[in-house]
Amino acid sequence: MSKKKRLQSKIERTHRPLSGTQMVAGVVLLLALAAIVWIVWPKSGAAKQYDAPPPMTIDPTKEYYATVKMEKGGEFVIQLYPDKAPITVNNFVFWRGKAISTARPSIAS
Repeated sequence: MSKKKRLQSKIERTHRPLSGTQMVAGVVLLLALAAIVWIVWPKSGAAKQYDAPPPMTIDPTKEYYATVKMEKGGEFVIQLYPDKAPITVNNFVFWRGKAISTARPSIAS
């Protein structure tokens, strides 16, 4: 038997196609591993969760505006309504200048 035929015979013996059951088992194993990694992997960049909203610091009789400055130089102004959504307006005021990096509201009273 030639060297080439012996090598081909060895490859055929060691590299048989997978059966359907083996393929399903492999996929299930891969999905289980992916699920474990997803659960265990630290969530860097995940938003911090708080137990309560920030303390109420706004004056419901004042007018509040948030100016959103975009990366390419554009900007737009949002009027906030403390009489209709006091918690949301308070969150804008509270987070002004803190962890917000993509939209930095500037509150005008």
